[in-house]
Amino acid sequence: MKRTLLMTGGTVLIVSLCMATGWAQMNQTPAPSTSPTPAPATQGPSGQSPAGQAPAAGQPAAPAVPPVDKAEEAAYLAFFNAHGQDPTKQIALGEDFIVKFPASRYLPSVYSALALDYLSSGDSGKMMADAQKAIDLDPDNVDALALTVWATARTVNPNMPGAADTYLKVENYAHHAITLVSTMTKPVSMDDAQFTAAKNNDLSMCYSGIGLIHFKEGKYDQSVSELTQAVQLADSPDPVDFFILGHADEAVNRFQDAMDAFSKCNEAGPMVDRCNAGLADAKAKALTAPPQAPAPAMAPAPAPKP
Repeated sequence: MKRTLLMTGGTVLIVSLCMATGWAQMNQTPAPSTSPTPAPATQGPSGQSPAGQAPAAGQPAAPAVPPVDKAEEAAYLAFFNAHGQDPTKQIALGEDFIVKFPASRYLPSVYSALALDYLSSGDSGKMMADAQKAIDLDPDNVDALALTVWATARTVNPNMPGAADTYLKVENYAHHAITLVSTMTKPVSMDDAQFTAAKNNDLSMCYSGIGLIHFKEGKYDQSVSELTQAVQLADSPDPVDFFILGHADEAVNRFQDAMDAFSKCNEAGPMVDRCNAGLADAKAKALTAPPQAPAPAMAPAPAPKP
């Protein structure tokens, strides 16, 4: 089990980078992708409409479309259909697809899905690399943006060279993803409940990431607001978010809120001992603390447009 100790404001923050804690907790069963995923093509031959018809007289010719590569379509369909199964199967299909079709229009969605597969299998390095490749090819890939925000915030120590620039980049990713979620239209393959859950999980990962960054930067009030949104939006809240939220609440002397947060991450799993220690510390401080100040107003998540 690999852990990184981050010293911030006198608090030792344990950021777990293993399957047993935050890495797996957020995506044990990944939510359906909210980013547009191309369906296998049904285009006609080059220079024709999808139905294979010539343009009407007097109308401009439709832009030429490349002919369908049947092998590429079959490989992508096999990869697409493997979603939700054993991640090692989709990883094998995805890596093979990238080698065989390095210029495919499907690469952003393949890299994005592979990032989640590598998250589920515990390979954080490949997960982060493939998420960034998806963003490089498609800067509006919400799932890859959210995953990169969440993971980078947990792995970058504020004392690392270039950490400030990395944090700024990640915050920009987060705000871009949050804006994109607010303007999304529901894919035909999703029902309303699936779409809402998928959007909320992406938002949760964004708020988790910027909440942790602001905690490391000592911006505790902002961190409390953002981490509160992260745990409220998540389909299955990450115990690490509750743990950090507890320390952020302590940092602004809201010990009752800290106790509540620590109480929600000490039920099971490898965070139990640390959450129990945080709970005991918050209880002890609450006995001698002045009355708790009200929590800061939480910034509302952007409402999706109809």
